[in-house]
Amino acid sequence: MISIKDDRKYLILKDIRNYISLGFKVLLLHPGEKRPLYDKELQPNGFYNATDDYNKLEKLVNKYPNSNIGIRTGKESNISVFDFDDYDNNLDDLLKKGLRPGNSLKWKTPHGVHIILQYNSRIPTRTNFLPRLDIKNDGGYVVAPPSEVKCDGSKHHDNKPCNQAFYEQEYDFLEFPPITKFEDWKL
Repeated sequence: MISIKDDRKYLILKDIRNYISLGFKVLLLHPGEKRPLYDKELQPNGFYNATDDYNKLEKLVNKYPNSNIGIRTGKESNISVFDFDDYDNNLDDLLKKGLRPGNSLKWKTPHGVHIILQYNSRIPTRTNFLPRLDIKNDGGYVVAPPSEVKCDGSKHHDNKPCNQAFYEQEYDFLEFPPITKFEDWKL
């Protein structure tokens, strides 16, 4: 009989393998949190230890089967990420600035969506680039599906209660659209 714990571990390992196949550097996060996991042997320096070494990540998952997944952003994974907490309003603001996201990879988050673009060194890493829009690039990471984030009941900055949140993919790994270049966001 397979337990829920084993089922989650299988799902995490499957997604880690898929992220690695996309060229992403992966790290584990504390269970129910967004904070990088600390492991003296396998992940002693948090997100700086993001890796594409499946065997190392499998050892971590076996030690910490309820962990969340993080993806290193920037040059390391060849991605820049727009983290929208109010996707519809922020997208309208970007459209007014002439940016078109195209058919980018998207992840639903508890409060919005992550749009994953091909890495561009000219994109700054910024919190509140626009209201409720953070940009993750060099020196950052994002929480990735199938992570579960448990909150303390406080309110998020969009004033929605923070209970339990799930990250979901809008695309199956076999159907991922090509990652859009920032330059491809057209007028």
